[in-house]
Order: sequence, then C-alpha cells, then structure tokens
Amino acid sequence: MMYMPDAIRATIELMEAPSDKISIRTSYNVSALSFSPKEIGAEIQKHIPDFTMSYQPDYRQAIANSWPQSIDDSVAQKDWGWKPQFDLATMTDDMLRNLKKPDRLSKDVHNLIRNRPQSFSITRSCFSKKWLFYI
Repeated sequence: MMYMPDAIRATIELMEAPSDKISIRTSYNVSALSFSPKEIGAEIQKHIPDFTMSYQPDYRQAIANSWPQSIDDSVAQKDWGWKPQFDLATMTDDMLRNLKKPDRLSKDVHNLIRNRPQSFSITRSCFSKKWLFYI
C-alpha cells in the first residue's frame, strides 16, 4: 500500500533523478507501508476516540491474497534515494486533517462527516478527483 502523496513524489523523484543514476530503463518497484483494517482503525481512534468500524472481506480479498507480501524496492532506494515519507501514523493524521478542510469537500459532505464521524468510509479516486462515500 502507498499513500497517494508518496506515490506522486516517487514518480516525480524518478523523473528528476540524474540519468546516470538510473540503472533500470523499464520500471522500478516502490513500496511504502502495510497495515490491516484493525491497525488503521486503531490509528483513527487516536484522533477520533469514538470511531468504530466493521468490515467483511469480499471477493477482492482473494485477489489481494494473491499479491506478494512485500515488494523489494531496494534498487529504487539505491539508484535515486527512494524512501516513503508516510507511515501509518503520519498518513492517518494527514488524511484526517485534509478531510476536515471544507475546500476539499463540498459543504454537504463536510456536514455529513461532522454529524456522523464514526459511520463513514471515504475513498478518493486518484484519476477523477472525486470522493466516493460509503455510509
């Protein structure tokens, strides 16, 4: 898993890396963090103590289980100094802080979050810049 600001930064850093440092001309692996639903829930509770969540794995869990448990990004670290800036704590803090900004969400959605902080799930599409809400 990778928080979008780290993914964007990795892309920019790779594009700006001196060409003599780039040893792979096809693609690099980059990785950042891994966490369970329980771990992110606990991290959110540090900011929103009454936050609760429930989850039930669906068919996508089988897809996730087929992926490697870790990704070796040592070549990216060596070649152009890749290192993620966000761990679970800093990612959660940043996401929650940004979700509270009214300019990032419509007024109606902002009010919904404020009125029901413990009962929402939010996903932002990196392609469409739209927020998807699951209540």
